[in-house]
Amino acid sequence: MKIAYLCLQATREGQASHAHVHEIINGLRRRGMTVDLFEPSYVNRATLPGALGRLLGILAAQLRLVFAFKKYELVYVRAHYLSFVIAFFARLFRVKTLLEVNGPINDGDDLWPMVRRFNGFFLRARDYEVKHATGIITVTPNLKVELEQVNPNVVVIPNGSNTDLFSPDRKAEPLDFPKPYIVFVGVMAKWQGIEKILSAVGSPNWPDSVSLAFIGDGVDRGLVDEAASRNPRVKVLGRLPYKTVGLYLAHSLANLAVLPGKGSRDKYGASPLKLFEGMASGVPVIATDIDFMGNLVRDYQCGVVIPMDYTADELALAVNDLAEHPDRVEAMGKNGRKAIVTTHSWDKRAEATYATIAETLKAV
Repeated sequence: MKIAYLCLQATREGQASHAHVHEIINGLRRRGMTVDLFEPSYVNRATLPGALGRLLGILAAQLRLVFAFKKYELVYVRAHYLSFVIAFFARLFRVKTLLEVNGPINDGDDLWPMVRRFNGFFLRARDYEVKHATGIITVTPNLKVELEQVNPNVVVIPNGSNTDLFSPDRKAEPLDFPKPYIVFVGVMAKWQGIEKILSAVGSPNWPDSVSLAFIGDGVDRGLVDEAASRNPRVKVLGRLPYKTVGLYLAHSLANLAVLPGKGSRDKYGASPLKLFEGMASGVPVIATDIDFMGNLVRDYQCGVVIPMDYTADELALAVNDLAEHPDRVEAMGKNGRKAIVTTHSWDKRAEATYATIAETLKAV
């Protein structure tokens, strides 16, 4: 089988999207599939272009793929605000498409508030590409229910984790960083609840000996830097290579996967990459009680679940409870690692994606 994989995001190493795209592609290639990645040409530049440059790069990537349609049996599309363009040409030339939907179209409003004024158009465009996709992959059961109202051919394949890069075995590797600490990995953006997390570190209920290491970058990086200048418990590591993130997780007390229940997440659930990477690393996950994520942590007893509308003190108390109970920390970590190895690795996700592609190619 030979497929084209279209990703219009500027994925950078250390970002969830980068891991998802390349782990799935590598897993498909291990199974003998030929996969060509189409992405904007600026993706590897040190500095990304402005809005116009990005728009032109996104359109150019899709046009390159259109001219190469004849080479491929199927086009795999990671849904994006502008991926309706490839959906239009695929329908025009009767090319089979498998659409990967990781969230509702307005899920990035906090990250890209400028797109809000065009939400009506983007919603119609997303409906168009969902309706005309040959098959669809999504990441949570609630998103599946929503998408099935437009197209019945939907399967759920959540995020996963690399079991080699994210492993408790990496504790054997030296790390020059003060312990104990909790890890936050991801985009520092409003929808992550950065202000509330920082408030928790300043709570009197947060244990004095435990710091919070921020790995990543984003529009709220300034808030984190400012907090670090005032509070020695806040550590800012910035964006790190994919492999290095796993090292910090393995040595940590726990991993934060707290998402405030605002906007789409309380309706559609969440399957964040950080959840699976923390589990794979053999450390507990502190997660908010959002559909799919909260259920998974409870089912595997691999962490602590706090309310969606948690307070800073509730988060601080969860951290303190783990700091005071090392036996629980160890047991939760083992449970999470076992769950990833047996069920939730990226290789398992690639296997499910391969099967879905095969079924999609059979579609009339």
